[in-house]
Amino acid sequence: ESMVSKLIERGCSSTLSTQACHQAFKFLAHVTKVRGHKYIVRLLPHEASDLEPVLTLLSKQDPADYSTWETRYMLLIWLSMLCMTPLDMTRLDGSLAAEHTVTERIL
Repeated sequence: ESMVSKLIERGCSSTLSTQACHQAFKFLAHVTKVRGHKYIVRLLPHEASDLEPVLTLLSKQDPADYSTWETRYMLLIWLSMLCMTPLDMTRLDGSLAAEHTVTERIL
């Protein structure tokens, strides 16, 4: 449990290089392969405040870059858990001046 939280912390850190973030998510994908996604998804943070950072990280990913598929895979698994959490989406949309709302970004 502590290992997963440390990997998520490193993967989402804005102070690390993108390569270091990809390595953290790659290692987390290997742990997921061994333990199974149903076990790992329970250990991922699943609060409403985690939705925006996950969407931001996912939008920064290049779908054509096949060497970072593990990062996209883990972010999508995390996003699937966050989408099942009951929360009021209008609370997350903060300002109406934003280009896309959180709901539009998920869809």
